[in-house]
Amino acid sequence: MRHILLAALLAATALPAWADPACSETVIGNSRTLSCAYKNMTVVSNYGIPRVVQYQLPAGTPPPGGWPAVLMYQPSVFPTFWTAPDYTPAGAYHQVRTIEALLDAGYAVIAPPTNYARLYQFWDTNAPGVDSWVPYTSTDDYGFLTKVINGVVAQQYGPINGARLYATGMSSGGYNTSRMAVSFAGRFRALAVQSGSYATCLGPMCNIPAVLPWDHPPTLFLHGSSDYTVPVNTMQAYRARLQAQGVDTRQVLGPGLGHEYLPEAPEEIVDWFNAH
Repeated sequence: MRHILLAALLAATALPAWADPACSETVIGNSRTLSCAYKNMTVVSNYGIPRVVQYQLPAGTPPPGGWPAVLMYQPSVFPTFWTAPDYTPAGAYHQVRTIEALLDAGYAVIAPPTNYARLYQFWDTNAPGVDSWVPYTSTDDYGFLTKVINGVVAQQYGPINGARLYATGMSSGGYNTSRMAVSFAGRFRALAVQSGSYATCLGPMCNIPAVLPWDHPPTLFLHGSSDYTVPVNTMQAYRARLQAQGVDTRQVLGPGLGHEYLPEAPEEIVDWFNAH
């Protein structure tokens, strides 16, 4: 009896407070809604603008050194969804599925938001003039994301391995994912750009530098073949430049899909990050 009680006590104490399963699905009629719980942390940017970072850790005991972590950047207009029915526009249900897949695979998910003090939501990476007459390091995003990344490394979000960071995002968040290679060198193991292209591109306007960072992380590209907001050829030009420099890349095209999260995103992103 004493051994049974001891085993039960060990089982109860082995999992910390963040161990509860984060995601659950409900079915109403023919519709499914996936919902993942999250925590909040407010980070004040260098310009004094508070932004609420949403995050969640995998269930269970972290591995030695802490969980690997994925920074997930929101698209323009819409926030990062942690709950979505399967009929949500732009494939947002698949974005929540991606969160669930990452958590199930043992990745912490950190979702920093854009600057909500603006009327329209977008990341500074491809604002007019950035990297030409406006240094990216002077933007509000740079100071904010530096604080977020440093906080992740310092385990302010829980037991996370700061040497195993990854990034993904869709639309403006995809461009911001590319920005991680340009302005946060050495921080990320691999990237997954969805419906986006190089950091300073914007829709069909896309001028990719002749030489990209020599240490550009391996990059997965997910894109709808019929995306007219961010034309697929802008992504392919970025990928071709990386391939020419010997950077590991992979392309996943959604036939007939537009500017949206791809159904293949959860499995493809987890596999890509696991491989790097």
